[in-house]
Amino acid sequence: TTAEQDYRGHIMSALLGQIIIEADANKANLAIRVQRMDGEIKNILERFGFRRTSGMIMKRNHGAVRPTSVSPPQGMVNR
Repeated sequence: TTAEQDYRGHIMSALLGQIIIEADANKANLAIRVQRMDGEIKNILERFGFRRTSGMIMKRNHGAVRPTSVSPPQGMVNR
């Protein structure tokens, strides 16, 4: 349902936001292997600067610029 998707998106965005803040502070790259890639998950990851590299692997280099249309999580700024 839409409410469930909104809730999942909110939780995922909050978690990713905190992980990315820490990764960028430590100049660390991230890679996520997604077990089941659907459009919602792919879109959320891409909004945080992840790009699909091969199969179900999404990677993000530290400091990756997110689109200006995506508001940053609290404590994070678009670069």
